Amino acid sequence: MAFEQGERILLDDEGETARVLRSEMQDWRRRHSVWAGSAGGIFPNIWFRRQSDLMEISYDPGPTVGSPAGLEFQFNRGAALIDVGVVASAMSEWLQWGRNVAESRRHFNFIPVPSAGMEEEQEAENWFMGKHLSRLLRTSHKTSSQEMQFGVLHPLSPEVAMFGTLTPNLSEEDATILLLELDAARTNRPEPSLLSELSENRAPPSRDAAWEEGYELALETHERIGGSVASTRSVDIDKIINTLGVNLRYVSVKDQSLRGVAIAGPGFTPTVIVNQFAKWNKTKQGLRFTIAHELAHILSDRGSARTITHSSTPWAPETIERRANAFAAMFLMPYRLVDAALHVVGPIKDVDSLTRVARRLECGKSAVLEHLQNIDRIDRTIFFRMKAELARP
Repeated sequence: MAFEQGERILLDDEGETARVLRSEMQDWRRRHSVWAGSAGGIFPNIWFRRQSDLMEISYDPGPTVGSPAGLEFQFNRGAALIDVGVVASAMSEWLQWGRNVAESRRHFNFIPVPSAGMEEEQEAENWFMGKHLSRLLRTSHKTSSQEMQFGVLHPLSPEVAMFGTLTPNLSEEDATILLLELDAARTNRPEPSLLSELSENRAPPSRDAAWEEGYELALETHERIGGSVASTRSVDIDKIINTLGVNLRYVSVKDQSLRGVAIAGPGFTPTVIVNQFAKWNKTKQGLRFTIAHELAHILSDRGSARTITHSSTPWAPETIERRANAFAAMFLMPYRLVDAALHVVGPIKDVDSLTRVARRLECGKSAVLEHLQNIDRIDRTIFFRMKAELARP
């Protein structure tokens, strides 16, 4: 599991940054998991992670109190994807059951049991996003929202979906900027027909299939929109975005881990928000990649209501981000344009030839190098040598 692996890596790092990240990850663990064996009993640990309008429920054979020596579960770990509304309803019923049967609150104090009305909605909102982000979202929401209930945001609302993958210590200033952008995107107009035809809801891919699905989606999109690779040099991503009717917005959010945000679906103008402070967006090549990345989310990661408010950060579901990265790579560097560049420059043999190809495609050198390797356009020995060269300070 990616979460566990990341936490183990941080345990070996004694630096201040790693300490803060460990604290944030442990907070995430407390909010999104049930340590089933913490008080004894033979049960696996259960983890909950939201992926768009789906909930990933996974389990692992963590140590349990009082379990016999050598105990092993028949299946060591696994995962399933279920509609987030179904999970929320079931969890609410489970909490209500616990409140009814517990002899006292102390028997059920490992998770707060909400009361009815506003407190119940607020507790659900806190569970999905964390208390800090939930509080910021409520206090920063300056305009009326159709998702407000009992004075707080519904836990399945677009706002919660967008904030669910943001860093847990997001500032109020950043929260306000993003909420204003979300409100500005609201509209009663129908979605542009071409974009509607191209978009769909694809289930989050497995880790192994993510790259292949992203490549496939990019090639299909080019084929269906037609004429997008008429140039023999590079893809005009700005023109394509405009043709599809997607609004492109630039914001200055101080959280540099936020690459961009994708907004689309009923009630929203299709919008790509680019964070100018993000390290990936400091160059023209990085900006192009981010725009293509967010377009992938608009085209493929809509929920069951065909709505998406997705924030691309290190906290976002890994496989969804991998698929969007693959889409961006193939969309900006389709076979035809790569082969045309190689025809002019010749085989990639050194950094100079790589730079010339990257300049023609208007993409970063590292992205071009990885893409050439993935589509068998570079010798593997040369690939690893050049990758090491690019990694040098």
